Amino acid sequence: MEQFNPALSIVAVDENDAVVLFDFASTNDSERAPKALRIPRKFNELSLAVSPFEALSELGSRKEYRGKVSLELTSLAGERVVHVLAEPRLWIDAESRNRKRGAPSPFNFYSADEVTRAVRTSLASALARALSAFLGKEGQIDTLGRSPMQAISAPVAVPNQGRFAAAIQSFATAELQPASNDELVEKKRFRKKVIFWAIGTPLVVFGLLTAGGALKPNDPIHDAVANAMAQNPSSTQAQVDLTKETLRQMGLDPGKTGDIGCLAPQ
Repeated sequence: MEQFNPALSIVAVDENDAVVLFDFASTNDSERAPKALRIPRKFNELSLAVSPFEALSELGSRKEYRGKVSLELTSLAGERVVHVLAEPRLWIDAESRNRKRGAPSPFNFYSADEVTRAVRTSLASALARALSAFLGKEGQIDTLGRSPMQAISAPVAVPNQGRFAAAIQSFATAELQPASNDELVEKKRFRKKVIFWAIGTPLVVFGLLTAGGALKPNDPIHDAVANAMAQNPSSTQAQVDLTKETLRQMGLDPGKTGDIGCLAPQ
């Protein structure tokens, strides 16, 4: 028997409606007529019903069978509606030749029940594919229609490593919030203070030690610093060069008093 392969699809056309496209798609259907049917986009139940085929006339080695395919839909309100999709009129070749003497027909034809079962099986597979595709798309649309998740902002965590680390942490946290013009000016002053503490403090300490040593030549601290500088002058020079290079990267000239003075707290 012919392997039936009906075409069935369900497509949403707007917010409220969808369209069912159906074609029995058999070359042996003398009344083949593709159909489009508008249905509610949301429903409680949708199924296909096949009325029992009946065998009609014979024409040589072919026999005519006729049946009906209907779509049954139950709306969200519980209303049940039946739509006729097709009334196939199939001419099916005989199963075999009847060689029995005295037989009423020289051919063995399929029974009407066999044709009905074959049609129902093919329609069940087609409906399963159509519903799977339709509901899959509906699920994607529903997911995309939801409001996107809002981004969650959190302050940057910096390990507690003293006063300088705390200043950096407050720096990072403040960047997450919008600031007015006055706040921006205050931030610039704060940055200068942080830079001054980071770079200027070692220089100031060194200067105080040196100046203190001039007033007190026999001071033990002065003697320790002098001995360290005398034993490892290259390390001292490297520290000075590193400080100068840092200032140049900030756009400052270490040789100008005005540039260094801008780092002082205001």
